[in-house]
Amino acid sequence: MGTNSKETCEESRNGGVDDVNHFNVPITEIVQPQQAPDFGIDDNSSGRDYTGVFEGPEKTLEVCFRRIGGGNHNDEKNKNQVGLRKLKREHLDQLCARARCTILSRVSNEHLDAYVLSESSLFVYPYMLVLKTCGTTTLLRVISFLIDLAKTYCQLEIMWLGYSRKNFSFPGDQEFPHQSFHQELEYLDSHHILSERLNGNGYTLGPVNSDHWFVFVADHTVRVNPDTDTDRVLNIMMFEIDPEVSKLFFLRRIR
Repeated sequence: MGTNSKETCEESRNGGVDDVNHFNVPITEIVQPQQAPDFGIDDNSSGRDYTGVFEGPEKTLEVCFRRIGGGNHNDEKNKNQVGLRKLKREHLDQLCARARCTILSRVSNEHLDAYVLSESSLFVYPYMLVLKTCGTTTLLRVISFLIDLAKTYCQLEIMWLGYSRKNFSFPGDQEFPHQSFHQELEYLDSHHILSERLNGNGYTLGPVNSDHWFVFVADHTVRVNPDTDTDRVLNIMMFEIDPEVSKLFFLRRIR
């Protein structure tokens, strides 16, 4: 990947949801809650009944794209109609349906479109998409569809993909292919479309007999300087904190 591609991806990382909620970035569009349509997708899931518990830790999918054939991202003037932001609402509804969640509302500015979902959130930048879901969602089932959407409607190809999550508290409640990290890796490796497109690796961070973190990374980045051209991601998870302290970490409304 050339320098311009990496700068675009980093710019996307820096224009996250905090920009929308905390730093007085103008919100150019607000779409009120709307239930996504039922697409009747046959995902062969078991449709387990609710067990009375909820899996709070999120599954996170982050995908960076680049133009097919290369090109300079900085020559694009209207960021609202560039790259992945060309995708229509119906495309994103279909994407979320594959993860077993729905879009409730949206806010937009010059950097990104941010969506509140029934299970967490979705962020769409010109060249990066971040999807976070909790509960028993099926996040990995969106990847193949997302790659096809990006190629067909945006002329983009995958550059970097990362999937991560904490170990589940209730793994038996999860739907396929999320009942174990082994099953998730097997799904990615055996999928007739994904196995060749991704060609990634899985990792376990932390003690396997306590809380730990699962990570899958597929990196097709062409780095200018492999020694210094790197990204850093920080995840902080807190459990059983005081209710008054927890108020410091969320907002009741957009300022």
